[in-house]
Amino acid sequence: MDHTVRAFLTRFNEAVRTGDWAGFAEGFTEDAVVQFMNVPVPALCGREAVEAGYREAPPDDTITAIGCRSDGDVHEVTFRWDAEGAGGGRLRLTMRDGLVAHSVVTLTQEVASSA
Repeated sequence: MDHTVRAFLTRFNEAVRTGDWAGFAEGFTEDAVVQFMNVPVPALCGREAVEAGYREAPPDDTITAIGCRSDGDVHEVTFRWDAEGAGGGRLRLTMRDGLVAHSVVTLTQEVASSA
């Protein structure tokens, strides 16, 4: 797994545990866009909006990657929530200069075995 993806997952899980969404948001470009699929959450546009969005409606569980495919600066990560039976999803991360420029979060009830 790419080190930038690993760093993203580490920041996410640390933010869930500590509530420090500013540290998580530091991993995004100033003009980053985060989109959510399968949930009624509007896109977050810009690093400040990413921090505010996660701070105001934080996930309540950490995640574990169970698969990752990379093509240059685009990484598709399949994950599971760490709570038993909580499902999982997929992250599509587009990186720029080591930071997330675009993230698409797709949540599912079932967890695929690989990305």
